[in-house]
Amino acid sequence: MLVSGFVALTLTPMMCSKLLRRRHSTTRRIALSSAASALTAGYERGLRASLSARPLVLLVGILVAGSSVFFFLRLDAELAPTEDQGTIVGNFQGPQGATIEYTDKYARELEKLYAEVPEVERYFMIVGNPTVSTGRSFIKLKPWDERERSQQEIAAELRPKMEDVPGVMAFPSSPQSLGGGSGDQAIQFVVQTSRPYAELRVMVEELTARLAQHPAFVNLDTDLKLNQPQLKVTVNRDKVADVGVSIDVLGRTLETLLGGRQVTRFERDGEQYEVMVQLADVDRNNPGDLRRIYVRGQGGQMVQLSNLVESEETVAPQELNHFDRLRAATITASLAEGASLGDALVFLENTAEEVLPATARTDYRGQSREFKESSAGIYLTFLLALAFIYIGAGAESRQDIGLVIVGGLLVGTFFTLFVIPVVYTYVARGAVVHPGSDC
Repeated sequence: MLVSGFVALTLTPMMCSKLLRRRHSTTRRIALSSAASALTAGYERGLRASLSARPLVLLVGILVAGSSVFFFLRLDAELAPTEDQGTIVGNFQGPQGATIEYTDKYARELEKLYAEVPEVERYFMIVGNPTVSTGRSFIKLKPWDERERSQQEIAAELRPKMEDVPGVMAFPSSPQSLGGGSGDQAIQFVVQTSRPYAELRVMVEELTARLAQHPAFVNLDTDLKLNQPQLKVTVNRDKVADVGVSIDVLGRTLETLLGGRQVTRFERDGEQYEVMVQLADVDRNNPGDLRRIYVRGQGGQMVQLSNLVESEETVAPQELNHFDRLRAATITASLAEGASLGDALVFLENTAEEVLPATARTDYRGQSREFKESSAGIYLTFLLALAFIYIGAGAESRQDIGLVIVGGLLVGTFFTLFVIPVVYTYVARGAVVHPGSDC
């Protein structure tokens, strides 16, 4: 309002003095003057009539403003429309404990799918990031004038093909216009508790199972995974002491041969290389390979390592996350075609109230957090703007007309947002959607 008033009092008169120098003919000046006088006279007559029936005007204003609630409650809420940026992000994840070779194998299967899409210009893969069993791909589409399908249509075609790739969970996503990273999913719901992670896992699994029944949520996942394969090696200290083997030597032997140890570097032709000591992959694939490893005991005698340790295959957490100093797990999901972020979050909140115990807390991340924060701020901004319009309607004797103006603005705004998407669906169906053209 301050900027608008400043422009009206300073920039606008200056522009009028520069742009309105051309003199009009006498006939045109008379016509413009007559039209302006008629408009002013009509406004005065309407104002007098409204002031003579203020209760009726006030009732009309309340009814008009109240009818806007009908359209507001039926509007889909989004942080920002998904634009055609010409980029599709493909996320894929293998089973826990998968090797980099396993993940790379299925990444190449996804590459074959990308190569079959005629609108794809180029693509590249990131395999083994952030964990060995996960990866991400970026697909760059041809320019808009060289393709007939939109980014969203191409992603919709790729989705069932990627989901049919065995061995990995893969799905495409469109980069968000606002909030979150390029590959982040729209839904990021955080469940917090002070209880152990085992109890948190039960909460998350129950909530995820309920969400899976709703068609708006696809590619549901959580970062709380307690099934990472792990080999637990326990040292029999009595036997180690009997054969005279140092615990330090035993630990370093396991670390070096199984985990790998850098021992030196060397240079050749101006390039520097690291020298790693480690068993070949074929010699460290299963716990039975411990029988092939020996350590030097008392008197230089070689002792089979499997006689000194006991191995057990167990599972362990992949990662244990915290949020606001509490144990936390994040539920992520993408939105199905046609689903709105606002409706999905409302259903998620209601389901969380039914499923989660009273000791659990909830929060948001990424685009979901941006949406919740901006929603609260925009409501306050909207109410302040309406208050300024109402006050600007004039003196107290004309504030009932201001109520009609405010109500008309509300109805016009919500009705337009409600009707345009319907018209757009039927009129522009099949057209390529470019940035800025989304309704």
